[in-house]
Amino acid sequence: APTLISTLGGIITEVVVEAERSAYIVEMNDTIDLTAKITDIADNSNISGAGVDFIWDFGKTNQTLGTVASNSDGNATYS
Repeated sequence: APTLISTLGGIITEVVVEAERSAYIVEMNDTIDLTAKITDIADNSNISGAGVDFIWDFGKTNQTLGTVASNSDGNATYS
C-alpha cells in the first residue's frame, strides 16, 4: 500500500472594517448604535463571529466600551 503524505496548511486573509457612518452628532443623554461591517478583503464576503472591540478615544482616554460579535451579515452593532 502506498504511504499517505499529509501536510498542514492554512489560509491567511485580511479583513475590512467599515463604520456605518464616518461621523455622529450626539447631544447629551441621546443614545446611538454604532455598527461596523466586517468583510473578507479577498472576496468581500461577510465574516460572522468576529469579535469587534468598540473603543472611545476622546482626549486619548482609550476607554473600551464593549466587544460585540459580528452576525451572519458581517455587522457588529454596539448599543
